[in-house]
Amino acid sequence: MSTTVKTLLALLNQLYPPELASEWDSIGLIAGKKSQKVSSILLCVDITPDIVNEALTNRCDAVVSHHPLVLGEDVLEPAYKAHLLELAEKHQLAFLNCHTNADAMMPGVSDALAALLGVKQLCVIEEIPGSSYGIGRIGNLQDAISFPDFVNHVRRVLPQSAIRHTASPEHQIHRVAVCAGSGASLLSLVRQSDADVYITSDLKHHPVLEHLAEGGCPLIDIDHGIAESIYLKGLQASLETVLDVPILISQLPFGTWVAQ
Repeated sequence: MSTTVKTLLALLNQLYPPELASEWDSIGLIAGKKSQKVSSILLCVDITPDIVNEALTNRCDAVVSHHPLVLGEDVLEPAYKAHLLELAEKHQLAFLNCHTNADAMMPGVSDALAALLGVKQLCVIEEIPGSSYGIGRIGNLQDAISFPDFVNHVRRVLPQSAIRHTASPEHQIHRVAVCAGSGASLLSLVRQSDADVYITSDLKHHPVLEHLAEGGCPLIDIDHGIAESIYLKGLQASLETVLDVPILISQLPFGTWVAQ
């Protein structure tokens, strides 16, 4: 039986239930028709002009991204987004995405980051009411290590990511909180937890100052796109068990900042 966009969408909804998505979010079918046939799929974090070129070069007729290309109804700003939608229609290229539903589901985006870091025995930081799923994860390293050694560990497993961190040379790390993507909204919950360190992205100056002044744990800031790209291998494997079509992960850089 041939794969269609409808088939792909149904499978994504099974893996990452839409009801787990935040109310403000946009998930599912972005461009294309459910009746379109799918012969090859490209997985990525963001739909960009380079990603569309990569999809067309590899003759993919569906792109599954983590971030939505469009959040809300205004697609004219920035103008490149409207252009990408025009290209999708011209080349019969379907765009789909899983975002906060993939963040909340277990296993999901933060679970993949935690696994790469060697953090186990995971639980959710912020649960969705009435659910065991939610945003962010907290768990344990097998053995406690110093903060400088842990920072070096993060650099080793994420060599492509730029990394910033607060100063805490004497701190021992055993309990680790993670949130792949922008996790500043979880800072207060992390402070209430027993986490020895919190790893996330897009942290700003004043929230970090407030977190530290209120006795919060050390912080490590990693590249947003790279942190979220880790789960794509798991998504690829899940899709390959059901769909009999090539499923590619983008070979373009996922990060925004250059690691030093």
